[in-house]
Amino acid sequence: MRIESINKFNPYALLQILGLITIMLFIPKIANAKSSANENILVKSGLAKIVDKGVLVKRNSKANYNSQVSEVKNLQKVEKVSKNQQILRKKMPLQSTQAFGFSVYDANVLLLDDRDLDGYYSEFELNFDVDYDNGPATVYAKIYYRTSAGDWIWFYTTDDFDINGNASSDSYSVISTLSTRFPSDEYDFLIDIYEAGVPGIVDTYSSSIDSDLMNVPLEDTGYDSAINQDLNLISLSFNSFGDDDFDGFYYNFNLVARVKNDSFDRRLQAKIYTRDSVSGWSLEHTTASVWVNFNESVKFDVDGLWSTGYASDYYDFLIEVIDVDSGEIVVDYGPEYEVLSQQALESQNLDKPNDVVVVVDEGYSSGSSGLLMIFGLLLLSILRRKQLSLKRFA
Repeated sequence: MRIESINKFNPYALLQILGLITIMLFIPKIANAKSSANENILVKSGLAKIVDKGVLVKRNSKANYNSQVSEVKNLQKVEKVSKNQQILRKKMPLQSTQAFGFSVYDANVLLLDDRDLDGYYSEFELNFDVDYDNGPATVYAKIYYRTSAGDWIWFYTTDDFDINGNASSDSYSVISTLSTRFPSDEYDFLIDIYEAGVPGIVDTYSSSIDSDLMNVPLEDTGYDSAINQDLNLISLSFNSFGDDDFDGFYYNFNLVARVKNDSFDRRLQAKIYTRDSVSGWSLEHTTASVWVNFNESVKFDVDGLWSTGYASDYYDFLIEVIDVDSGEIVVDYGPEYEVLSQQALESQNLDKPNDVVVVVDEGYSSGSSGLLMIFGLLLLSILRRKQLSLKRFA
């Protein structure tokens, strides 16, 4: 009977129980590895979208950021074409030797079409009246524009047109619908008048002479449209790393947002903000800018390492996608998404493991490691007793 009872004992069952207990003890540690949400599933947190960041906070902190902006085609080619399309007015253009008697009496701009009602117009009419003191003449005009007192950029050259002395009935009009290269801004205009068949400028009329040609609010049809916000979020992920003291707060993270441009070609960049449970938003990092064509996607990939100045707290993140040319915030993504809400982070200088203290009580260590030691010793004792019993009855 005694031998039979020993044979029925299965030490491997105890090993299975011990393994199960080990897994249960270490599940919290495994969970703290902090895997992010699936990049293909955008989960909303239920929090409201950020409307106003308020006054930005300046952190007394040290952090290292490394960002990559990728997945854009033919960037250099697009930039080259854009530059070639801009013909600058010479600093000292040729003046006509027969300019006496020519002048521009007046000029003005009529704003015609503002589709998105933001105060910037994609269609306008430029009118100007050229006079000649000596009677009829045939002239043409070269029109230039600029922003913020920059270089004058060629806009349009008119056909030849006739003027009749100082009559007001011979004014010339240029009606334009801006299709590209005009981000939302205030533009100045300059008009150079030439006598047909004669080299050199006979008169120049610009915003420095007439305020009607100054600070004209314009934007091309790409911006002046209900679809100018068409950036669609494809994926969003957040992963945190580095928790040396196993307190659940991390000092290293990776944030990736991929966005598809379903609108016009433009240059984009991203700004990353954070806030803790006490203070407001703080600007953390601005990525490089990149040209994104229609129907292409861009990926903003940001690595952050927080060295000092970040308390152990739960941080919200905000990503602003900026149109570089206009400075406009096209779209933003914030803590309304779960992966950008309540991330447990802290500075690396706060992430220090405590000294390990082993408390001995009746020969056994305290804590989960002590409990494992108890089961281990128990298992060894049972196996040893079994071996002795088998020898005794052999």
